[in-house]
Amino acid sequence: MNKLPFFLKNLLFSPVYAQGDILIGYASQTGTAKGLAVQSAELLRAQGQNVSCLPLAQVDISELDHYQNIILFISTCGEGDIPDNGVAFYQRLQERTAQLLTPVSIFAIGDSSYGQFCEAGKRFHQQFLRLGASQDDTLQMVDGAPHTAWQQWFSTFSGIRQDDIAVNEPLTLNFTLIERKPLHGEQCSPGRGAYSLQLAPADQARTFKSGDLLGITPPNEKRERLYSISAVSNDRIELCIGKVSYEEDGEQKVGLCSDYLIEQLTIGDTIAMTYRQQGGLVLPEPEQPLLMVATGTGIAPMMCLLRERQQNQDSADNWLVFGNRHPDQDYFYKEDLQQLQGAGTLTRLDLAFSRQGEQKVYVQNVLAEQQEHVLDWLLHRQARLYVCGQTGLKDGIGDILQQALIARLNDTEQAVQHYQQLLDQEQIVFELY
Repeated sequence: MNKLPFFLKNLLFSPVYAQGDILIGYASQTGTAKGLAVQSAELLRAQGQNVSCLPLAQVDISELDHYQNIILFISTCGEGDIPDNGVAFYQRLQERTAQLLTPVSIFAIGDSSYGQFCEAGKRFHQQFLRLGASQDDTLQMVDGAPHTAWQQWFSTFSGIRQDDIAVNEPLTLNFTLIERKPLHGEQCSPGRGAYSLQLAPADQARTFKSGDLLGITPPNEKRERLYSISAVSNDRIELCIGKVSYEEDGEQKVGLCSDYLIEQLTIGDTIAMTYRQQGGLVLPEPEQPLLMVATGTGIAPMMCLLRERQQNQDSADNWLVFGNRHPDQDYFYKEDLQQLQGAGTLTRLDLAFSRQGEQKVYVQNVLAEQQEHVLDWLLHRQARLYVCGQTGLKDGIGDILQQALIARLNDTEQAVQHYQQLLDQEQIVFELY
């Protein structure tokens, strides 16, 4: 007699719990884990199962015991970090001492080119091992594109035939490079700077929006790099690509993808990219203010947001804090930002150039100086705060905002909880690289 997968066999002999017999939770930064979670839920519902599919930010630790089975999809971002919508859940999970009888399985998504491969998934797995809800073999770790591995894993796990599980991999689109021009000043050193790449869809026309991501894999490489779109129109898109150069073991090296896009790809060449529809930095409602913090090429998604707001004639205020090294070399999109200011779309612009004077100034310094205005935007005007740049921004900006909340609320615990709520509700969103 065939043995039912352990995941489903309890369901045949238990009453239906109002929230769903199966919990599928996810911690996702760019949408990959969320997409797999949603598709998994749809497949199980088609089999007649009662499923709740939620970001972990919306899952109550105390309610885990009510489910018959739990599946978690966990991405790792940055250097081994948990995605924002999984942080508070993980912290509460660490505090739990009562054993959990509900079996938990984890599908962890990572990139082995980073030192902390699938670290977020491992951390969740260790906590559920501690609570007795997981086993050593209930953690599935996947390197890179996860869709085929998910299809095989989910088939074994759920009992659904693999042929009946469609693999919804990111759509591949072809683009033709039609223009490339520098965004940096003439005084910028050869190993630095950024370029605007104008690309026209080589296939049928498609509508792109703020927050859309394009994945590019350089020739003879396996690792895909994700880029935010910096401008969209009917017949083209724009990407903002920064030069990457560094020294390793005494040898000068370059970023493989940036070098390919800036130095190797020629005008008229066609390039294949994977398309992910709207990551975290999506266009807010027309009347909702938007505070944007960007460093370097992190300004790309902010330019797309501002341009789309101008095109839509949205009424809300927009405030940009942009940081880089030197105003004569690294003031990307200077003329565009001045035009947006003149048109009234960009309500406020603060600049932080760390090499301009004797005292280094960073975007964190600007936010610290303007913390009362920042809190007013977040707490009273319900503005969204989007941050894009290198990974170090998250801790620095998070500390500034939490300290500002402590001073405002005069209660440390309440301030920390309020900051986490802003993250959980995606009123504050980090997109870091």
